[in-house]
Amino acid sequence: MNGLDLNLKVKKKELVETLRKQRADHMRQYNEAMRKWRELMQNAAHEILNKGDELKSWPRQLSGSHAVPVSYESDIDEAIDMLERTTDEEITLTHSDYKKLVQGQWSWREQFNALNSRYLGVE
Repeated sequence: MNGLDLNLKVKKKELVETLRKQRADHMRQYNEAMRKWRELMQNAAHEILNKGDELKSWPRQLSGSHAVPVSYESDIDEAIDMLERTTDEEITLTHSDYKKLVQGQWSWREQFNALNSRYLGVE
């Protein structure tokens, strides 16, 4: 349903609650990915320090692409802050606003999920 020219009125309180849930879920995923990333990097550093000159190649954890997880918490916080500052009790959303603020389809969502999936399945 791309290109909808529709505006939707939603209750500000409900929208803020939805965004707070999105934020909590986002931070849970981010914190878990960071925990796993740190564990991978600590294991690699430990291997380097313990084996030193005996290493024939970089530890497996460092040989691949292990980008640091990124949090987009500030984007969600900014939306919450703006909503909390308005005196309006109803907020009018465009289709694009709805996808982002209600459905959680932020512009960074796919990148966030792809990066974190590298770590969330790692034991």
